[in-house]
Amino acid sequence: MPIYAPVTSKFSAMSRVVLVTGANRGIGAAIAQAFVSKGDLVIAGHRSAERPSGMPSELKNVQIDVKDSTSVDAAFDLIEKEWGTVEVLVANAGITKDNLMLRMSNEDFKDVVSTNLEGAFIAPNAHQKEC
Repeated sequence: MPIYAPVTSKFSAMSRVVLVTGANRGIGAAIAQAFVSKGDLVIAGHRSAERPSGMPSELKNVQIDVKDSTSVDAAFDLIEKEWGTVEVLVANAGITKDNLMLRMSNEDFKDVVSTNLEGAFIAPNAHQKEC
């Protein structure tokens, strides 16, 4: 099953600049495609500098590490310069490193907490400063 598939939705929107973090797969990919299908300009944000394989050409690509405020600020600056102000932010990025607690390293635990909790604060905080 392809990661990016056509999505139909009942919401309608005028064309907006949309940033979806964690848009390289899963729910983030589906959310990004839903906005594209409604005519929005969608930027797919993810940690990798490389464009994910299979990502539709309609999606713009930006590297962003949501747990790093410098990376987030740089991504918003780039988006502003290239495509305009982000009007919609979907803070979807998250990771998992499934393991028994006794086998999980401190570093893995910190990475999960930093991405999933701090990242859910850093990106929206940077976005509200842009508005």
